[in-house]
Order: sequence, then C-alpha cells, then structure tokens
Amino acid sequence: MSIEAVLTYGWERQEGVISACEMDTLISQRGGTYETELLKKMQLDYRLRQFDRVDDLFRRRASGFKKINHFIAALIQMNTVEIVLYIDVFAYNLLKSAKNFDLFLPEKIETTCKNSFRKIYPEWMKEIKSLKSFERCGKKTLPKTKQDDYLKFRNIISRESARDEKRTLCALLLSGPSTLEDISVDLGLNHSLTRRTTAAFERIEVIEKKRHLYFINKKAIPMVLFGLQEDMGVDFLKGIN
Repeated sequence: MSIEAVLTYGWERQEGVISACEMDTLISQRGGTYETELLKKMQLDYRLRQFDRVDDLFRRRASGFKKINHFIAALIQMNTVEIVLYIDVFAYNLLKSAKNFDLFLPEKIETTCKNSFRKIYPEWMKEIKSLKSFERCGKKTLPKTKQDDYLKFRNIISRESARDEKRTLCALLLSGPSTLEDISVDLGLNHSLTRRTTAAFERIEVIEKKRHLYFINKKAIPMVLFGLQEDMGVDFLKGIN
C-alpha cells in the first residue's frame, strides 16, 4: 500500500474527488469502528482512492489534530491500492514539522491538478523576491497595482497594535477557510474583534468571504507570506523545498 500527499493551494476543490470531511462524516454516522467502516466504503467504491481537502480535518488548536490523525491512521492500516490525498501546503508543512507527517505521508510531486502548489511555487518565489527588492531597496520590479496593494497591506501589519491582525492571517494560512467563530476560538478573541480584524483585510481584498467562510485571497498569498516573514520572522514555507 502507498499513501501520498499532493500539495495544493487556494483551498479549491478537485472535481470528481470526494472530500475527506464528507467521508469522515459518512463513516462517523455508521455503527462500526472507524477503520472497519472506512474499509467497507472503499471496497464498495473503487473511486475512493483519492480524497480531497484533507486539511479540512485539521485546525491549529489543542484538539485540532484528532480528526486528521484518526483518518490517516485508518488508511495506513489498510492493505489496499495506492491512495492519494490532496492537502493544502501550509497545513501539510505544519503537520510535517509538528507531527512528522511526511514520514508516513510523503509528498507526491504533481503539477497536473488545477491548484498544484508545485506548479505555482516558482511564481510565488518570483513575486516574493520582487517584494523584497521593493521593500528593502526601493526597486520597482512589480506592476504598479501590486506595489499599491502591498503598501495598503503593509500599512496594516506594520503597526505595533496589529498583533491580532497578524495572528488572524497566520490562522487562516494554517487552518484554511474559517468561520468567525473558528477564528475567535483559535485565537481567543471575542466575536466583535474578530469581525473588525477580518474587515480590515476584506477592504483591501487580502481576505475574501464566501457564505460564512473567510479565507485569504489566493492572489494575495505571496504578499501575505512576505509581509508576515518581514514583520514576524515566520517562514510558512520553511522546509517545504
């Protein structure tokens, strides 16, 4: 048996692939053990060899590892064909550094899926390099619109009082699309403060909202990565190379 991870970005769904959360919900509603019910489902449907948005089973909080640990542990115990898990790059990198996930869930280099991290990675690095030149040396190698976007973003995160704003961005990078309640619980913030914090980034299109979920605009991810590294010294892609 082989279980591998394809790293994704932008929190979009793969067409025709069941999400890990959907499968987790189906299994949890049955009466048997988790491992037994998962095996039954996979034996009945051969298409269940790929699972999308595995990162949805994880949140960066004390109890946030339970679901993803259970799901992957169940897969490891099965004697079946190759399984591919699509997982967001930032969640995977945290799980790799905190829980050694890469030892039993190695990366499968994949550039054909629409939101492949490995496909977009060179573009991110190019933009981050240009932002660094602009910030440190004043070199204007970025399009004017991106320079303006970065200056608006920097105006928020460079403030000493912007602690919760930066923490909110970190939470959204690592845990992905979140409700206001999710963010409040993760960071220990009250609801009104969380709403004001997200609103500041919504106004400059760094954070988007769809229905009740807030997430980082995928076009803004390189800028967010650079800004947080410059201001906080946190490299969210460290070790992923």
